[in-house]
Amino acid sequence: MKTNFKRIGKQSISIVLAVMMMLSTMLVGMVTSNAAISNWVLRGSFNEWNEIQFGGADGGSITYDLSAYKGQTVEFRTDAYENGTLIMNSYGDTVVAGTEYQLTWKKGEPMKYTVSSTGTGKVTFTVISKNGNNYLTVTEGDQPITVTPYYVAGENSLVNGKEWTPAQAEDKMSYDESTKTYSITYSNKPAGTYQFKFTGNSTWISVDNFTLNYDGCQLTKKDGNFQIETTNQSDITIKYDGDKTVTVTSASSAVNYKVTVDKNIKNGTVTTSETLLAEGKTFTVTSEPSDGYELDTVTVKDANGNAIKPNSDGSYTMPASNVTVSATFAQKPDCRLGFGYVTGSDDKMGTFSCSSNGSPIDEGTYPYGTEVTFNAVAKEGYVFKGWYSDINGTSDCLSTNTTYTFKLTKDTDVFAKFAEATGTMIPNLYLIYSDSDSNPSAFTKHLNLYRDSNNQVYAYFDSADFDTSKTYCFTISDSVGKSTSWEYAYDNYNNSKAFANESNKKYLDCGQSGHNLPKQGQDQYVSTTFARFRVLEDYADTISSVKINLGYYNGTDIVESSTLQILQVNRLFLMLQAQFLRELKYMLKTVLSELHIRSTLIWQIL
Repeated sequence: MKTNFKRIGKQSISIVLAVMMMLSTMLVGMVTSNAAISNWVLRGSFNEWNEIQFGGADGGSITYDLSAYKGQTVEFRTDAYENGTLIMNSYGDTVVAGTEYQLTWKKGEPMKYTVSSTGTGKVTFTVISKNGNNYLTVTEGDQPITVTPYYVAGENSLVNGKEWTPAQAEDKMSYDESTKTYSITYSNKPAGTYQFKFTGNSTWISVDNFTLNYDGCQLTKKDGNFQIETTNQSDITIKYDGDKTVTVTSASSAVNYKVTVDKNIKNGTVTTSETLLAEGKTFTVTSEPSDGYELDTVTVKDANGNAIKPNSDGSYTMPASNVTVSATFAQKPDCRLGFGYVTGSDDKMGTFSCSSNGSPIDEGTYPYGTEVTFNAVAKEGYVFKGWYSDINGTSDCLSTNTTYTFKLTKDTDVFAKFAEATGTMIPNLYLIYSDSDSNPSAFTKHLNLYRDSNNQVYAYFDSADFDTSKTYCFTISDSVGKSTSWEYAYDNYNNSKAFANESNKKYLDCGQSGHNLPKQGQDQYVSTTFARFRVLEDYADTISSVKINLGYYNGTDIVESSTLQILQVNRLFLMLQAQFLRELKYMLKTVLSELHIRSTLIWQIL
C-alpha cells in the first residue's frame, strides 16, 4: 500500500504540473497578443462594414454620428490589428449604453446597439485593456468625434515637419465633422512646385485611383506623389475625404503694392501695365505725348524716393513698397517750310496756294505739328501732275491730289508740278455756253474741245472762266461767238441733259434747261432743251474749275463711246441727244457726254 500511495502521488503531481504549464502558456499568449495590437477598428451596418481606425495597444475611443439611425438597432464590431493581421474581438450580443462588456478574442458574432430615438445620435465606442482583457463601453451624447488621424508628408519646403516622415505631428490634418473632410493649410508658400502624400498610422496611402480637384494652382501625380504647381506666393490648403479624393486650393498671399502715376504730368499721358503688384513682379510704362511734344524722361521711385532703374527690356521690377511713376515731355522743335514750282513748271501753266487754318502763309519756320494745306489750279491746256519734295520733281510724289494737307513734323519742301495737257484740240467743234440766269439763250461764250490718247473728248472751265454763283447752260456747236450759234446746236443736239454721279451729287445741281428761243429771221419760237448745272451754295467756295467729258471722237464726229455703247449711268456724265443731219459738213450722230466737276481746293483735276 505504501508503494501504491506513493505511485498515485507522483501521477497527481505530474497532472498538476501539466495543467499549470498550460495555464502559464495561455496567460503568456494573452499578454503577448495585447502588446502586439497596433490599432482598433470600428465597422458596422451603418457604414457598410468599412473599417474606421482608432486607438492603439491600450485601447481608445471613437465617436460616430448615428443620428440617421435614431430608434433603430445597428450591428457593429470592434476588432483589432495584431502584427498586421485583423483579429475579431466581440461580445457577440446586444449591448446597452453605459455598461461595460468583456470582449472575446476571435469571436465572430457582431454586437447590436439600439440608438436612442430622443438623443443626438452621436454614439461613442470606447475599448480599454486591463488585467489582460479588453472591455467595451458604449455611450451616447454630444462628445467630440474621434476619427482616424491623417498626416501630410512631403518636401520640407511645403510641410511644417521633417520631410517625408510619416505621422509627423506638425502636419496632422484637422477633421471637419460637418463636411466629413480632413484639411491642413500651409501659409505664405513661395511660387513653385511641391510634392506630398498622405499617411495614416504610419502607413503610406497610395495615390493610385485618386480623384484630383484643384483651384488657383495645378495638381498632378508624379513619381508616386501628388504634385502642386503655383505661380504666386500663396496659402495652400490640402483637403482629403478619407477615401480617394484630394482637393488643393491656392489663394495668393503675396503683399501687393501700388503703382501710382503722378497726377501732375503735363503735355502727355502715362499709363502702367499694372496698378497692384507683388514684390519681384515686373510692369511696363507707356507714354503718349500731346501734339507737338515728345517724351523726355521717365522716372520710377519707391516709397523712400529711391529711383528704380529699368530692366534691359524696358520693364521695371516691383520693390517691397509702393512706387510712383512720373514723366516729362519736351516741346518738339519748329519746322521749316519751303515751296515753289518744279523746274519746268510756272504760273503760266497753273497756280497754287499755301494756307494754315484757312489763312495764307509764306515760306518760313512754324511750330511742330502745324497743319498746312496746298491747293493747285491748272490753266486751260495744262494739267496738274502732283506735289514733290524736290525742285526737279524726281522724288517720290507726295500727292497727286490738287489739295494736299499734312502736318509739319520735319523740315519740308513742297513743289507743284504742271504739264501741258496731252489732249489734241478738235478743230471746228466747240462747247458753247451761257452763264446768264436772265437770258440763258445767249450762247455767245465757248470753250475749245480736246481729245486724249483714247479719243475721249473733253473741255475745261478753269478759274478764269468759272463763276460758282452762276448757272451754266451749254451744248456743242460748229459755230461760235454769234447770237445764232445756238441754232446749230439746236438742230443737232436738242434734249441735252447733265447728270451727276453719286460721289458728286452733294456738290452739284445737274439737269436740263428748257426755253422758247426765236430763230434768226423768223417770228416763230422754238422749244429747246440744253444741259444745265450749277454748284450748290454750300460748296461755292470749294469748287474752282470744271472738266466736261463729251463722248469719243472717231475722226470726224463725236460718238457716244469708243465702242459705240451707251455709257453706264452710275458715272458722272452729260448726255447729249441730237437729230442726225446728213448735210452738215461735220455730221454729229449722237453725243453722250460726261460731266465731271473738278475742285482745285479739295480734289485732283480729272
